[in-house]
Amino acid sequence: MTMNHMIGLGLLVCVAAKAGALQHSQDKHFCESCGEQASITNIVNPFSLVDVKIAENTNEWKAQQLNLKYLLMLNVSSLSYNFKNTSGLPLDDAVPFGGWETPHGPVGDDRGHFTGHWLSASALMIEATSDAQLTKNAAELVSVLGECQKANAKKFPKFGPGYLSGFPTLYFDCLENLWQKPCRYMQVPYYNVHKIMQGMLDQYLLLSNKQALEIVTLMADYFYKRITTLIQTNGTSVWERVLDTEAGGMNDVMYQLYRVSGNADHLTMAHLFDKQKWFGPILNKTDILGGNHANTHLALTVGGAQRFDTIGPAKADSYRTGVEFFVETLTSAHSYSTGGSNFREYWTQPHQLGQTIVDVKDAIAGHDTEESCTTYNLLKILRHAFRWTTDPRYMDMYSYAMTNGVMGIQKQNTPGVMLYLLPLGVGVTKGNSTRSWGTPFNSFWCCYGTGIESFSKLADSIYFQGKGATESVNATSDANTPSDAVTSSVDDLWVARYVSSTLRFTVGSEGEGEARGDAPDVLVTQQSSMDVDGKSTITLSSPSSQQPKMTFALHLRVPSWAIASKAVVTVNGKPISGAIVAGKWLTISRDWMVAGAEDTVLVVFPTEVRLRQLDDNSTSHAYTGMNSFVFGDTLLVGVYTATSPDAGNNNITVPSLTDLSSWVKRKTSSTSDSSTIEFVATTATQVITLIPLHQVDEQRYTVYYNMSTPSPSNVKNAPMLNTQPQK
Repeated sequence: MTMNHMIGLGLLVCVAAKAGALQHSQDKHFCESCGEQASITNIVNPFSLVDVKIAENTNEWKAQQLNLKYLLMLNVSSLSYNFKNTSGLPLDDAVPFGGWETPHGPVGDDRGHFTGHWLSASALMIEATSDAQLTKNAAELVSVLGECQKANAKKFPKFGPGYLSGFPTLYFDCLENLWQKPCRYMQVPYYNVHKIMQGMLDQYLLLSNKQALEIVTLMADYFYKRITTLIQTNGTSVWERVLDTEAGGMNDVMYQLYRVSGNADHLTMAHLFDKQKWFGPILNKTDILGGNHANTHLALTVGGAQRFDTIGPAKADSYRTGVEFFVETLTSAHSYSTGGSNFREYWTQPHQLGQTIVDVKDAIAGHDTEESCTTYNLLKILRHAFRWTTDPRYMDMYSYAMTNGVMGIQKQNTPGVMLYLLPLGVGVTKGNSTRSWGTPFNSFWCCYGTGIESFSKLADSIYFQGKGATESVNATSDANTPSDAVTSSVDDLWVARYVSSTLRFTVGSEGEGEARGDAPDVLVTQQSSMDVDGKSTITLSSPSSQQPKMTFALHLRVPSWAIASKAVVTVNGKPISGAIVAGKWLTISRDWMVAGAEDTVLVVFPTEVRLRQLDDNSTSHAYTGMNSFVFGDTLLVGVYTATSPDAGNNNITVPSLTDLSSWVKRKTSSTSDSSTIEFVATTATQVITLIPLHQVDEQRYTVYYNMSTPSPSNVKNAPMLNTQPQK
């Protein structure tokens, strides 16, 4: 792209932005749990964390509360230490954190990024829990960082009064100098700035902190002037080389900020971070994942989704197609049985995962797999794609990746101990990687930042609201079914994930917490044991006995792993009529809560243990027999004692690869704990205890077994993530 083209693009963007600003100023804006605003492209929207609450004493609630404890352990003086140190403000008696937040390089070259994540996580957690102390801490941190920004205006006046970071502007000088001498490589400055900007924007969008909006706006103005000056001085080729250094989700946050501000410069800046070396091939449906750093390009793809959300199909439809192609490619050619991906933080070539799990020439194989923050960004992308399409497969993928790639990275009962990498090898432990388990005050890796966000928004994307536009199976239940239900004027309710929770549901609102504070029309209570026995009970009730009946469609996701022939759905004890089809929506359109009565929907989606084959088509066929065990959304792993002679051996001879029921049996719990998921696989070579990966803490475990049978047979793979989304 020539300079003239860049200037022309900037002018076009400015015109488009100014035209769009009026439209956006008239739109109804609402906040969602990931800090975005209303999109012009979504056909369904999730509810705010204010309106969805995780049921107490569930696994999700325990993980959320553990994370809340950790957020409160991190004091404002330490979170702001590097910012004060950079701006020259008094440090008083503050104690800096260690790890990536240590106040000097090169170990601390990423300092400040975690503080940005903390701002986002605290905003999400305050929505979820209304914790008073966390609310106070968040407001104080924003105020302190505002003082740092003011001091920086005098210390770093070039490009205007907006600089805010945990390190000096020298880092950006050296980046723009492409790390040439006398500079040394100083990591990823824009990656860090993205976290701070996103944290401030979330504080505004979710908690209405106006100072946070002022801070992020000044930051955007500063970096817009800095970047455009660089391009005007050195040309676009230098900027394109700057983008070779990981920049996080700078495009993502700038598209969001533009939707708030309507400022054309913000849209221009967002476009400037849409790295064409990545998007060019992806928009042309070319798989270039192999050899690319996973999290760099996952974050970019989140920004690509935001581009489509912000400027709409007329100007960015190719970005929607590109994002959907990316999801299809990642999940069908580069993913593990967890739903996650990458080895040593990079993607392999398509269908070449074998050597990342077992390789006699590479001692790290099976250990440095699945960087945790990549799953965090994958979930964001799936959420966007689902909101555009209501394709149930995106929520299949979301639920599966959440279960196996997020829930298990937090050490049980110990706040502030999480994983950077999730080992998937033979006889490994979760701490069996080059990073091991982190520590509360001396790690602060990228995956710590995304981890505290993930565990703050576990109630997200359970329910959605909107008309939708997907193929579903319509069902009826009783005489309360209206003849014109599918043309009802109110929005539909979508149950996308089966998690014990409550929802405050205002019929006819546009979701995302609109009409927050008004009396809700419907209270939804879900009691789910879907992961254990395939059951969930959903109760719809009215807070007022005077409220008349309401007519809307309830959409229930039938997981792709459900055994449809054994599935049951009832309304008030009466079975629905109509087929139940795995991987589709089951839609019940009727009059609900007639005369204030409570309605109860019971869903039963049975499943069975299946095998999922390691994705490797190497010509040597060395990995053909490598399979993992899957039960519904749950990846099962074989667990061993530290001294077990079988722990390092994954070669097993099994009776059959198609009839698992003959040798994989559910273990009956001897306690009253109904949440136990445990199986025993009896093979010719060893007896294996199988439990969910996300429940493993210190045990040794194996994910993939090299299975052979007395006679050849076909593997019965779990139908997860490895086929194209329905059109």
